[in-house]
Amino acid sequence: MLKYLSDCRLTEEVLKQLMDGQKICDQVNVHFSDEQLRKLRLLAGFNDIIIQDALTAYIILTLNIHCYLNEDSRYILRTTTFVNIRGVSAFDRSSWSCC
Repeated sequence: MLKYLSDCRLTEEVLKQLMDGQKICDQVNVHFSDEQLRKLRLLAGFNDIIIQDALTAYIILTLNIHCYLNEDSRYILRTTTFVNIRGVSAFDRSSWSCC
């Protein structure tokens, strides 16, 4: 359970928030090649940011430009990123690699 959903709250409140969120959220699956991700990082400033930050900014900018009207109050202003890399432990840094 995500900490921001469960921190010091009743289980019923947390479950209601999760269910309400499911009504207004849609999952989007997008795939990028390694070459596309490296190019995106290069365009974004190369050494100054990581690929994940460049990708997140690109997706948010694309959604804000193409999904909302100018000055729409629904613009995406912040994001929370969750990463799941199968087979890699957060505690085993020897398996980490950097692009």
